[in-house]
This record gives sequence, C-alpha cells and structure tokens, in this order.
Amino acid sequence: MREESRYRQIARTLRREIEGGELPPGARVSSEKELEERFEASRNTVRLALGMLRNQGLVASHPGKGHFVQRVLPITYYANRPSGRSGSGIEFSAFTAGSKVSELLIESATPEIASRLRTPEGERVVVRRTSGYVEDRCTMRRTSYYPMDIAQGSPIMHPAPLPDGAAAVLAGLGHTQVGNVDELQTRMPAPEEAEDLRLPQGVPVLELYRTGYSESRPIVLEWVVFAGNGTRFQYEIGDLGAYRRD
Repeated sequence: MREESRYRQIARTLRREIEGGELPPGARVSSEKELEERFEASRNTVRLALGMLRNQGLVASHPGKGHFVQRVLPITYYANRPSGRSGSGIEFSAFTAGSKVSELLIESATPEIASRLRTPEGERVVVRRTSGYVEDRCTMRRTSYYPMDIAQGSPIMHPAPLPDGAAAVLAGLGHTQVGNVDELQTRMPAPEEAEDLRLPQGVPVLELYRTGYSESRPIVLEWVVFAGNGTRFQYEIGDLGAYRRD
C-alpha cells in the first residue's frame, strides 16, 4: 500500500483539530513557519497541506494576515417535510425571512425542462428565481418552473413573495402536490454561482432537480443550487414514531 503523502498527513491532522474544536471558527491557523517546525516539513509541503484545506472550504487565506478557519455553520434542509400548508417540498424555513425574488420571467421550455414537466419543447413556462440567505450569506440559488396553463393569472406570476409558499397557491388552483421526484448531484460551480455563494476555490455545489407532481401531472420543477460547504440534507423515511417521540 502506498504511503500517504506527507502534506495529506498534515492536512488530515489540522482537519481533525478544526472538526474537533481545537481550532474553532475564526481561529488563526499557525503560520507556515510554525507548521514547518511542528511537522518537520518543508515550506512547499506545508503550503500544499494548507491548499488542500482551502480547497475543502475549511480555511481561508487572507494576504498579510495568514490562514483562518472558515466560519460556515451547517444548514439542515428537511427534504421531505411540507414547505407550505398544502403539498410537499423542501423546508426552507432557515431563511424564509431572508429569501428574495430576484427575477420573474416567461421563458420557452428547454428540452431538459420540457422532459421533466412533460410539456412540449418551446412551450411557455413561468420562471421564478429566488436566493436564500442566512444572515448576510447567500446559501442557495433557486429557480422554479411552472407550466403556463397552471400559473397564468395566479400569484405565481407576480414578483411578490408567496407568504404561504407556492405549494399552497398550487393547491388553491386545484393542483395539490402529492409527491416529487428528486435528482441530486454535486459538481463544480459556474463562476457566477461561486461569486453569489461566496465559495472558496475548490468547493463544489450541491444541485437538486425536484419535480413536483399532482395526482395527474407534473406541476412544478425546482432547480436549486446549494453551497457545498455547510449544506446538509435530512430525509425522513418510514415509520419514525420512535425518532419523533419526546
């Protein structure tokens, strides 16, 4: 078995100290010189170890000041809890007060959107784009696509936030969401995503496509891009009476 690279060993030790709380969020990591002496390693090896921690989103580099532990608190998304009074969806309550509708558009359905909504390619869809914030940090970019025959004339076509959630609006229109299909994948961010989500170099995004269904048809497609650092999904499946018991 190949021996673990020296810089990986150093990065692993520092990562344990960060995850164990010895180096709390905001703490300054030892200088390169101090790490050289501590681990009896070359400066290049130490820099490779610090670079690995930066790529993992654990530390941030501030020129002239050093390396500091990133203050990224994990956000849990309850992926199959109701998000509105009717229907089902991701519970975004962590930043309900901080969500902002950035765009409201009418677009032609691309092949990817059309296939998920089971509508002809090029058919008009209503698009709502929002961003979710915790304090001043953008943690997700959300784009919702609605078939025009459902959304036309409804509050979905107005830029104002939907206080009770889109699921409640859809239910009021006679399209109660009874289930959804989730597609989750990780990838590296596009430049504008990295900028909006303030992602350190090397940190991926978590991408979700969620197609919501009524009893008879797809009624909404949610495309959500989450910051890969500090994002956690929780699915609750099966009989969980013992889990919910006080």
